[in-house]
Amino acid sequence: MLNIKRHSTINIPTNGNQYNFTAIDVLDDGSNFQFWGLDQNTTSIYTYDLKYGQFLKKIQFDKEGPLAVPNIYDFHVQSMDSIYLHTNEAGKLLLANSSSEIIKQWTFPKELPDGSLTLDSYLLTIPQLGLEFNYDNNKNTACFNIAQFNDKELYRKKILAVFSLNTNTFSSFFGEFPPNYIQQDKQPTLPICHFILIDDTYAISFPESHYLHFYVEKGLSRKVVPAKSRFLEDRFDLPGKDISPQEDTDYFNTHGFYMGIYYDKYKKCIYRIVKHPQERKDHNGLINTHQHSPWSIMKLDLEGNVLGETDPIQGGLYDYFMINVTKKGLLLSRENDYNPDNNEETLDLEIINLFQS
Repeated sequence: MLNIKRHSTINIPTNGNQYNFTAIDVLDDGSNFQFWGLDQNTTSIYTYDLKYGQFLKKIQFDKEGPLAVPNIYDFHVQSMDSIYLHTNEAGKLLLANSSSEIIKQWTFPKELPDGSLTLDSYLLTIPQLGLEFNYDNNKNTACFNIAQFNDKELYRKKILAVFSLNTNTFSSFFGEFPPNYIQQDKQPTLPICHFILIDDTYAISFPESHYLHFYVEKGLSRKVVPAKSRFLEDRFDLPGKDISPQEDTDYFNTHGFYMGIYYDKYKKCIYRIVKHPQERKDHNGLINTHQHSPWSIMKLDLEGNVLGETDPIQGGLYDYFMINVTKKGLLLSRENDYNPDNNEETLDLEIINLFQS
């Protein structure tokens, strides 16, 4: 079992700024220790100093006019003046600086290496579901999930594409859905994967599979490792293909899944986030959303072997999609809409560390 030890609690005055962060990142480069949050609705990034607990600046991108940028879904901050912005269906990756200037942009090719990318497809990020892109500064590449939701053969297709910013081409294309996703009458509720890059190896986690899939950088070989949470059943009961939107929402709210996966380059380990099952309604008869779910954190070595898992963490306190790895520990956001201690005047964060009991 893993025990949680709180390293620090961080409450930063918002200075009256109103925000709804849909993606976050941390700039932790030795001279800066900063929290960055994207408000997708306003096309703004807010930056905060985690060391001194203060708001720094708002980076505002134009939504209209000659300098307008497409809708931003995810971002990665490499440095103060190297901010990568991903636009989902617009099919672009943008490089910006902290003065809101677009320095460079890349347009993704319309076809993948096997010719399978169609006009209905695009490279996907949904940070609100832990689905982010990965930027590799050493190779100057970016890796994305491929969204092909209208394809009847979706679960038999490759799932990750690596785009080279040097050549403006896809450098590799790989990944397979697990066997339990390929069923005649059922389908997973989340047709996506979460992934991390460890040196030259991609580790892939699927919401409804206990296994981790490891691919070397070109996707040429695969290793599958069991990494089951002690809080999930042995088998996933996937929903039927013809369920209604309300049934799909209820399924997501009440069932357990694996969510984000994170590489800790400082402690040389992997973290896997587990959303636990819960009842459809609470003791007052109110509907439980997915943010009410208890959850836990698994710790694994770099081969995917489970080292331990925390006890359940109370639901409704943290946003388990808004997590980042720092030198000091795991940064958690307490900006959960159902947290009774929410304070609109402060940005509330915690840094924790995990220890073997």
